[in-house]
Amino acid sequence: MKQKLIFPILLIITSVACSVTSTSIPSTPLATEISTNTAFSSVTVTLTPLTPTATQTISVTQTSTSLPRVASLKATVTSDLLSCRYGPGAEYLYLYALRKTANILLIGRTDANNWVWVDGKNKCWVNAKFLEIQGDPRSLPIVYSGTAKLPVSPYYPGPSWAKATRKGDKVEVT
Repeated sequence: MKQKLIFPILLIITSVACSVTSTSIPSTPLATEISTNTAFSSVTVTLTPLTPTATQTISVTQTSTSLPRVASLKATVTSDLLSCRYGPGAEYLYLYALRKTANILLIGRTDANNWVWVDGKNKCWVNAKFLEIQGDPRSLPIVYSGTAKLPVSPYYPGPSWAKATRKGDKVEVT
């Protein structure tokens, strides 16, 4: 008789265990009682839900580390002839040329990091893409347009038909 009841009891226990598919996790254990009229007065099956564990989330935060400032950097000219100009740009007047493999000393840069200020008897500006720079040019101080003033040439006066007047932060051109 006991052998006949074991199969239905196992079937009931299995079906109860498989039918517990809850999306929420209760805070107390589940208890299911199955009763039979046999020698067993009652069978209690206790299902204990899995306890959720906290997962650690790793977040990467990018911080900007400023480069140390240097007074100067050494560089070598890589083009055949490199124009050294009065200002940082091809539109500025030509001052002199530097030959390939010339060793120069850089003492400043523009904010855009594409033109560097060359030290010497006549300081001038060169395009950084024609140089092999020993170090990071971003570590040079930004000198344009504060420290490195553009020269005023007696050979090329301003136009006589135009006049510029500064009024605080505004410039009026007439």
